[in-house]
Amino acid sequence: MEQITLEQQDVHLWLARHDSALDSDQYKRRVLGRYGAGGAQSIAFERGAHGKPALCRTTPARPALQFNLSHSGDWRVLAVAASAPLGVDLQTTVTRQDEMKLARRFFSPREVQALQGLPVEQRAGRFYDLWVLKEAAVKARGEALPPQLSRRCFSFVPSGQQAPAWTLRACEGSHPDTAHPDTAHYALYEPLSAYRLALCWLGAPDVAPRVSLFREAQVGQSATWPGVRAPLPAPLAASHLQRC
Repeated sequence: MEQITLEQQDVHLWLARHDSALDSDQYKRRVLGRYGAGGAQSIAFERGAHGKPALCRTTPARPALQFNLSHSGDWRVLAVAASAPLGVDLQTTVTRQDEMKLARRFFSPREVQALQGLPVEQRAGRFYDLWVLKEAAVKARGEALPPQLSRRCFSFVPSGQQAPAWTLRACEGSHPDTAHPDTAHYALYEPLSAYRLALCWLGAPDVAPRVSLFREAQVGQSATWPGVRAPLPAPLAASHLQRC
């Protein structure tokens, strides 16, 4: 199989439909094997203090190779980076939720207020925007998910451009008066109809990640890499270009 090379600022997002023949570990092995992480069956994983998977230190791979997996509905996504830790979250927006009830439980007061100020028909979409950003932020740092969701605060400012339409502002802290700027890199995507995808990349603050989105080919489709379609344009909905 052709090996893929990652430069320090590269982040690859691998989208694939759920395959009943592959569980999550098998899927991770198949993708990570393309980056020189060894044969699929020889790759081993370990978990951090709060359950974040990582390559086992005895795995014969580039030691700094980072990855993170998320799945929702009929799709899964695996994010891969050369060295900097990262988190990814994918959510389908068709699941019926009591958005405001969940927001009051897991979001900051400022985010709840912003949601309440939106027209009712726009709240669900923005709720999922915030949810995937928060999960990606917590997963990138290997933190415990429920208690940390409210400590990651995001706001949206019109960018004045067609794409991305929004600029993200990210802070750490549950209260606006004591929150600190979050220097991680964030991006929000709409890769599929009725799905939201967020990326958090903990690289150097002055180096933006170079993101490529790939979709695994189905049987009978041509591919530039074995089992892979050509890179898709990443449909960026919002990016983190300014600080609080």
